[in-house]
Amino acid sequence: MYEKRRMWAASHMRGNFFAGFRTTSRCEGLHSKIGKFVNSRCNITELIQHLCRLMNHITYKEIEADFNSSYGEAVLETKFQNLERSGANVFTREIFSMYRAALHRSGDSIVVGYKETSSQYIFLVSKYRGSGREWHVSFQPSTFFFQCACKRMESMGLPCHHVLAVLVYLDVCELPKCLVLQRWTKFAKDDVDKNAMLGSKQLDSFLISRYGALMSQYRELASFACRRLEDFHNERDRATKAVQELKSRAIKDCDEEVDDLGNSFIGLKDPNVVRTKGTGCPGSSSAARKNKGNKRKGSRKCSQCHRYGHNKTTCKTATKARQMTKNTDAETVPTQEESYANVG
Repeated sequence: MYEKRRMWAASHMRGNFFAGFRTTSRCEGLHSKIGKFVNSRCNITELIQHLCRLMNHITYKEIEADFNSSYGEAVLETKFQNLERSGANVFTREIFSMYRAALHRSGDSIVVGYKETSSQYIFLVSKYRGSGREWHVSFQPSTFFFQCACKRMESMGLPCHHVLAVLVYLDVCELPKCLVLQRWTKFAKDDVDKNAMLGSKQLDSFLISRYGALMSQYRELASFACRRLEDFHNERDRATKAVQELKSRAIKDCDEEVDDLGNSFIGLKDPNVVRTKGTGCPGSSSAARKNKGNKRKGSRKCSQCHRYGHNKTTCKTATKARQMTKNTDAETVPTQEESYANVG
């Protein structure tokens, strides 16, 4: 383990991007979500159904988070309103809360001095009335690039409070691009959206968003079109024609879809229905009995004649045997007069 210390020691992990994950926190978080929908008593059918519910729940939460990040304005809480507003315009809602926490902490840090070199400035940042520990923040004026010795930007993708203290010291009003990671912004899905538009498949979140936008417009259209009979007929005919055109286009697109191996397919279908284990499998006892005689599924075997389809109570052979035995006993049993004569 000591030989692999560069893989787990925090001091050696600094400067490498792990998006804030430590050890197995990602899979443990996913397991906790799965545990809310699945338990050990679920069969395979229930497992698939609950996993589909989990995926729908995660998709809904993602769409809700995208909506909250895209609409509305954040309430400014810090005294550095320009930097806070700049972060609110680019970061998502959850990332912005982490950025604002660092902005709060930057108020406790001050720039105690700086050194000038040929290509950059090195600022010395220390905590107000702290223990004397200093952090070095380098700034390149030519490229407007900031870098801190704590390497939080390289590890988390978020600016640290040391860099933010330098921005306040330099009276910078807007967050530099070098301190904004694309994956934490509101526009991180723009490239994904373009790739989805070029491909044959669409993301569920995009489809749901477009569906909601169209439904909002169509509701308003229906509210005005239903007031006059002429407008109602015109819009109904136009909608019917549009539905037919889009449906034919969708069928054509489905016919042209191909998989990764180049094989054309229409879509996923339900699997073929097969019999369960033990009812007709090759080599099973039921299959052997089926090949021997005319036994049907669920029939019983008679213990008297050893045939299928009835039991001993309803067996005709057993009934005849019992009738013959009854008649024979009736012939051998003496009458009442014979009994008295024998006694006398």
